[in-house]
Amino acid sequence: MIRLYFICLTLLMILALPVSMAIADEQKEEMTAPTPGEIKGLWMIGDGSKIVKIDECRDMLCGNVVWLERTDSASFAQDPLCGKQVFYGFKLSPSAENKWHNGQIFMEEEGAYVDADIVMTGKNALKVKTSKRGAGILNHLPFVRDTREWTRVDGSDYTYCGSAAAGMY
Repeated sequence: MIRLYFICLTLLMILALPVSMAIADEQKEEMTAPTPGEIKGLWMIGDGSKIVKIDECRDMLCGNVVWLERTDSASFAQDPLCGKQVFYGFKLSPSAENKWHNGQIFMEEEGAYVDADIVMTGKNALKVKTSKRGAGILNHLPFVRDTREWTRVDGSDYTYCGSAAAGMY
């Protein structure tokens, strides 16, 4: 009987170990989560075609295009996307300090602003989840939304777009 007790206790401890390790890992992630101010800066969108400068606008986040791959420095002034605010209205989520929600992002391929949410997955990485125009309530389904990765960049490697709205690197 005592032997059976020790066998059961040993099995229970073996089974509980992965669960306790997962909880410890989750708590470690929470402790190292980025702070809201860390999202400010220069971000290359996933396809490498633009850099957006994210900053605070009142109690929300906004962003302007500060670099375009398709435009050389001599023709920045003629490009309508240069300096354009393509990112606005994002508020920090009350449930997580690395998520911003209820914002709008300009989708150049659609020629319009769409609803979006942002998750800062690391100090130098964002996941931007955009909705589809016309999808309505279906936009809450994960397979309907587009997710794009943005990467933090150092502005010294790029030619400044030249718009006052874009600010300085």
